[in-house]
Amino acid sequence: MVNLKVSRAIFAFAFIITVFLLAPASAADSSYRQEIFFLGINAGDGPHSAGSNLTVETTIINKGSNPQANLTVYYKLSRRNDSALIFSEPDSLDLGSKEARVIKKVLSIPSMVIPGSYDISIEVVSASGTPVSSIFQGITLGTTGSLAKGVLFREGEFYLEVPVTQTIADGITETKTKYMYGFVGDTIPKGNPISAHFSLSNPGNSGLNLSARLEVLPSYGKTNLNIEPQIIEEELGYMDAGTNKTSSINFSIGKPGTYSVLLAIYSKDSFLCQKEIRAVVSGEDGTILNVKNSMDTYLEGENVRIEVSFVGPADKSMVESAYIQLNIKSGGREIKSLRNGPLLLSTQPGLTEFRFSAPEELKEYDLEIVLGKGSDVFDSVVQSYRPMEPNLTITGDGRIISSNGQGCFDDGVCMENESKLGDCLDCQPMNKTAERQESEKYAFYKNISFALIGVIILLVLVIWWYKR
Repeated sequence: MVNLKVSRAIFAFAFIITVFLLAPASAADSSYRQEIFFLGINAGDGPHSAGSNLTVETTIINKGSNPQANLTVYYKLSRRNDSALIFSEPDSLDLGSKEARVIKKVLSIPSMVIPGSYDISIEVVSASGTPVSSIFQGITLGTTGSLAKGVLFREGEFYLEVPVTQTIADGITETKTKYMYGFVGDTIPKGNPISAHFSLSNPGNSGLNLSARLEVLPSYGKTNLNIEPQIIEEELGYMDAGTNKTSSINFSIGKPGTYSVLLAIYSKDSFLCQKEIRAVVSGEDGTILNVKNSMDTYLEGENVRIEVSFVGPADKSMVESAYIQLNIKSGGREIKSLRNGPLLLSTQPGLTEFRFSAPEELKEYDLEIVLGKGSDVFDSVVQSYRPMEPNLTITGDGRIISSNGQGCFDDGVCMENESKLGDCLDCQPMNKTAERQESEKYAFYKNISFALIGVIILLVLVIWWYKR
């Protein structure tokens, strides 16, 4: 007879494996999970040309049950050769619970552009300045004659040079030079001298009068703090066709935080391109990542639930005794004010929650969230709410339904009404949302796991039957 303990062990093993495969994300992860997705992007087949218009279409979906207020949608054109930004155009956006929004935007391609491969991208940023979701499509830009103008950042030739002095023994210090590239965000002491080095090439067929504009600002929003960006402008002079030019700009950053160092190149008044480097200045700091409001409007006495995700300094240090304050305002008057704390800020994202009964009807109001410690304010976010009435909503099984009852049915047939709606999966079978793809993958592995359990249980029963 087969040992019963062995049979139980086999079953327990299969059960544990299945639970591991199907287990949901932890509370910390799920508090800031992605809830906004794109349903494809269409920027046309091209080729496109400098100085012309480019029409971009997409559908943005809020799969979450929370309304999303004060979002910003950025339409960007980036050059693949050197990852330089050619233009960025913002639009404001509010999304109701489960809302799907069809967007069509006409963009103007700059007249001074180098022919080649580019990416047109759409990026959604939260009210706190945190990137939420993005999508892109590769395009080709062609140009002829005098329009073939512009500059390229030479490979590896845009970086920050920072001398850092460290104490290696009592009374003995050592100064080393740190070189910083891209979005890694290396840590430097506040107030340290910084030098931005860059090298450009002019592959066009004519010379250009160039100038540079260096801008230093917080990487993640903090626009409500009214922090003035540090701006330095410098004339670079005339650059002949087919030549290179190297230059540098000196600056420093005196306040702790994560910063974007943006270097933009101009020809007279025409913006040509821009690149970015991230830098972390050590010291106490904190950032509001996301604010979730359970509903857009409340009746007097209804339960209000507001979640705030936050994170501490990017230099891996910790901040103790921090607080998050919630202020609700309407028509210039304060309706309610609450504070949670003390909180510990670290590199691990945290979550705090406010629950209370609405003191009055909340129909048009502002949420102000403040993160700080003592008299220091690290971050502040304002989100404005009003009644949101979506024209299109997404169902739990991925169908997009319009308010007049017409919608998508995902039955593999592109019907006339679905074609008119313009964003049905039946009519665009290859453009599935990332959420839908993950859902299908999850269902596939779930079915395999249950089938595996069934086979193991059947084998155990057969062995038990023959050996008893």
